[in-house]
Amino acid sequence: MEELKTKAIKGIEKKMEGVEEGSYRYHVLESAKNFKALFTLQKK
Repeated sequence: MEELKTKAIKGIEKKMEGVEEGSYRYHVLESAKNFKALFTLQKK
């Protein structure tokens, strides 16, 4: 199954690249990405 990636999700992933994985900011970005992905699936 092909992963759906919107412009917003790609932008969040790009921001996540420069952040340490265990940091608070990383977890916030990851949560935002998960929310966007869920919202995108519900719209279809």
